[in-house]
Amino acid sequence: MKTQLLLFTLAVLTFSVARAQNDTMVVSTSVKDTVIITDDVSVSFLTDLLSGILDASKKQGKRDRPASVSYAGWHSEPYFGFGFVAGGVENSDAELLYGGSYSIDFGIKSRYQFTGIYSTTFNLGFMHNRYKISNGIANNIIGMPSPTAMNNFVVNSEKFRTWAFSASFGHRFNFTKTRNVKNYVEASAYGNYNFSRQYIVDYKGDGGANADVYYGNDNIFQPFEAGVQLNLGFHWFSIWGRYRLTDWFNSDYTATKMPRWVVGVAISGI
Repeated sequence: MKTQLLLFTLAVLTFSVARAQNDTMVVSTSVKDTVIITDDVSVSFLTDLLSGILDASKKQGKRDRPASVSYAGWHSEPYFGFGFVAGGVENSDAELLYGGSYSIDFGIKSRYQFTGIYSTTFNLGFMHNRYKISNGIANNIIGMPSPTAMNNFVVNSEKFRTWAFSASFGHRFNFTKTRNVKNYVEASAYGNYNFSRQYIVDYKGDGGANADVYYGNDNIFQPFEAGVQLNLGFHWFSIWGRYRLTDWFNSDYTATKMPRWVVGVAISGI
């Protein structure tokens, strides 16, 4: 485009000079030795046309130059994740009921964008884990049998659950250079403090009587949790897998190990 414009400009200049030399008129007046030189109208027209072309070229050049984009800065949005527990109970005859075993996490996701491709992430929020179990307390899943007073009752349902303050730190790599990240992969490490951790057994007795027993001995359950997570994001939606590195139960009480994998989806306000 620039080469064509240059050639056209040179052609117009050449034509203008030629016309100026051929069409200039000299008119003598009665005033002594006064000579008035009058240019032809066509020469002025071509000069104005050339000026217009050059101005348009300058404006087009400014529009064609890409504006500088700054990717650096903080970005924050709320997030919500839901996942199902995967795997089985180890070192016990207890079984995990998958449909009722899940994990929920929510909070604020923040990231610092260094470039259009790379950013670090920081999450603060809450995490709830729930494991629905069968034949657990009958097999001393947490190292404690049913209370003697419950001998006339049968186990109706049982579950292990936690509530935690959660924090994570990660690295995100974007597939596209844009301030509002569209597609990305993110690897992170998380740590939780489980401020609530209970094994709950619902007993059913004769005549429809029910009783819930909460096993909440702090010595049985580990208060801290740590693990790693991988997210594959598409716009506001992501698929993730989480692996817990720590055990839920204190090995001094029981050798039982709960499933470590959780697989789920998340949404955020990107």
